[in-house]
Amino acid sequence: MITMEEKIRIRPLTLADIDTVAILKKDVMRIPGMDAANGKALYKWMLESNPCRKDNYPIGFVLESDTGIEGAVALMPALCNIGAQHYYACFEVDLMVSERLRFHGLKLVARVWHSDIFPIAFSTTPNETSFNIEKRLGAQAVPFSSSKYVLWIDPIKVGIKKYGSKTAGIIFGVLCACFSAAVRIFSMMPKLSSEKISVEKIDRFDPGFDTFCEKASLDYSVIITRNSRYLNWRYVDFPYGRRTIVKALDGGGNLRGYMVLQDEKARSGIRVSNILEVFTRRADRPAMRALINAAIDHAKKNQIERLEHIPVGYHVESILSAMGFIKRRLPLPSCLYKMGSAVSAKDTIDMSSWFISAGEGDTSLYSAFLPV
Repeated sequence: MITMEEKIRIRPLTLADIDTVAILKKDVMRIPGMDAANGKALYKWMLESNPCRKDNYPIGFVLESDTGIEGAVALMPALCNIGAQHYYACFEVDLMVSERLRFHGLKLVARVWHSDIFPIAFSTTPNETSFNIEKRLGAQAVPFSSSKYVLWIDPIKVGIKKYGSKTAGIIFGVLCACFSAAVRIFSMMPKLSSEKISVEKIDRFDPGFDTFCEKASLDYSVIITRNSRYLNWRYVDFPYGRRTIVKALDGGGNLRGYMVLQDEKARSGIRVSNILEVFTRRADRPAMRALINAAIDHAKKNQIERLEHIPVGYHVESILSAMGFIKRRLPLPSCLYKMGSAVSAKDTIDMSSWFISAGEGDTSLYSAFLPV
């Protein structure tokens, strides 16, 4: 309970606060498999090791009482290409407030969304409360983040797990197979290409990805800046990830794109592989198709029962449908954004050419703690 004399302050989060915030996170958020030690390791990766961090922008804010830190919001740094310009960006992560000060949480959110500190701010995986608050503070939903695409690799086995009987599993499997076939037939089937695209597994992103990402990013009006340093930090050096990374090459050995997968087990017990990111030139359908086919092969070889993808942009949706993925509406959009006054509105109007992946923000961070 707050006394009349007690002062509640908000100040920028510093790297020296990481230990305390990790303990607060364990006590407040209660994420399965997350304790203070791995919470600290995650913050050190997210904030201290982040190659996009700049000292003149805050990495978060803390809510402090006379007894210490009782609330926090972390802001994962990023760089963003918007039109022809480069801007600093952040992803809101881990809004948490102690029970006794929970009504002060709005002050933390307002520091991010009701200010003009950041040229562009994002929020991923909002719950209903944070979604409504952030919308009132000017945040907007990224439209293609309102759905995900699902492909059942072994629908009969999944049906048995879901419904507890072999008969129900067979019925579920047949219905899934029929529905996927119907989706393929009635979707806008892209013209099949005879071009040969090979896919290879990689352990790290080499400097060859720098030139490719720079050129491919020009196809998108809004995209987080990509290069080998950022991609290795984001997908390879993540301390708790189970990521599989592949690259696509044409017959001449030229890089045509990459894909990142994360395997996990859903709380229902179903083995899931999430396509965190498929990155190619925007019109390179042969490379997109080859990479998604590689995800399907990975799922079959590793006893994965469901393959999922929250689209990175509208350009990939028709290919997913043509390959039998079923579109599902999410209860809430998985990504919100707000542009600051430093960003020119004319560069951000065309939502069809945005690229925001499930690998960014905190969409994939905590599912990595679920057992496979």
